[in-house]
Amino acid sequence: AQYVQRFWKVLSEMFNEEQKKLFLKFVWGRNTLPSRDEYFTENFSINLLMRDECEADKMLPRSHTCSFVLHLPSYSTVEVMYERLNYAITHCSSIDTDG
Repeated sequence: AQYVQRFWKVLSEMFNEEQKKLFLKFVWGRNTLPSRDEYFTENFSINLLMRDECEADKMLPRSHTCSFVLHLPSYSTVEVMYERLNYAITHCSSIDTDG
C-alpha cells in the first residue's frame, strides 16, 4: 500500500536518530530496541486509519503501545506524512516503559 511505502521512506530517509527514538516511544513506549531478537514481545504492524480521504491530511497518526501498532491515515504526500508523524512523536511523550 502506498501509505506504508511513504511511512518507510519517512522513517528511513527523513527521520534523524532522535526522531527514530521518539517514534519508538510513540508506537511502543520505549526509545530503544531490544538487544536480541527473542526479546521482541510483539510484531510491529501498520494499519490504515480509515476516515474520509479528504480529511486524511488533517489527521494525526495513532498508536497502541501495548500491541506495537501504528494507525496511519492515507496522507496525500510523503511530506504531509513526515509533518504529521513528526508532530505526533514530538508532542506525545506520556508513556516510557524504559524508565
